[in-house]
Amino acid sequence: MWRGSRRVKPVAVKRSPKLSKSKFAHRRKKIRILLTALIFTTFVCTFMGISWLSFSNFLAVKEISIRENVEVKTVAIESLILEQTKTPKWYMFSRQNILSFPRKEVESVLLSTFPKIDNVSIKRKLFKKEIEILIQERQTYALWCQENGECYRLDTNGFAFERVFGIEGRVVFKGGLGESREDVMRVSVSPEHFSNASTLIDDLSGIGLETSIFSFEGSDATISLESGLEIKVAMDKDLKAMVFNLEAVIEELNLEEIQYIDMRFEKRVYYKESIF
Repeated sequence: MWRGSRRVKPVAVKRSPKLSKSKFAHRRKKIRILLTALIFTTFVCTFMGISWLSFSNFLAVKEISIRENVEVKTVAIESLILEQTKTPKWYMFSRQNILSFPRKEVESVLLSTFPKIDNVSIKRKLFKKEIEILIQERQTYALWCQENGECYRLDTNGFAFERVFGIEGRVVFKGGLGESREDVMRVSVSPEHFSNASTLIDDLSGIGLETSIFSFEGSDATISLESGLEIKVAMDKDLKAMVFNLEAVIEELNLEEIQYIDMRFEKRVYYKESIF
């Protein structure tokens, strides 16, 4: 009798069912959505956290100190700073904390609002949570006056920063900008010649001639001295040489008999005697 076959039956291998392409794409889409939602939620939470932190007392500015101002009132500066910082940036972040205090913006607004201010420096003291503001005010060098009598203070650069009434015993400039201007505030008088004019006034004072009125006439100028003598000069010429020549000329003339001296020509000097 033949024995039955002892062949080993093959073990069935279970295979994972293959995902169809549509199911695989669907699963990838769900993962992308979840990742996107997670990233967005993290971003929003971080954004809101920073916003909350910006309003916290921990970072709030405790004090604003304003120094070196004399004529510009402290209360006016403080009021302007409060107005500039009370509205949160993008309505989300406080401008009144020590880290996000808008220094450049405040500096710009102060300079544009108060022409008397020449320079502003803002420093943050992080540990003290203090803002220190240093003010440098313009100093009056001279006045600029219109024919109608309206006058403005000028600094050493010829910048008009304040309207005044009366001469106040200072050198008065005339001309050098459009007389048709309704407002000459924040305008520089003859910027191409003002620096030379300032130096010329000092040089004339050095030889005993004190300037009363300095009138720009294009590239020329007429200088009225306190003695009543007038000197006509060309602002685009060598003014140092002109003063040197003028000193030599006045030594030869009786200034009490001279109405004006014309120094606009390099090698010639013209003068007119007074008519009594």
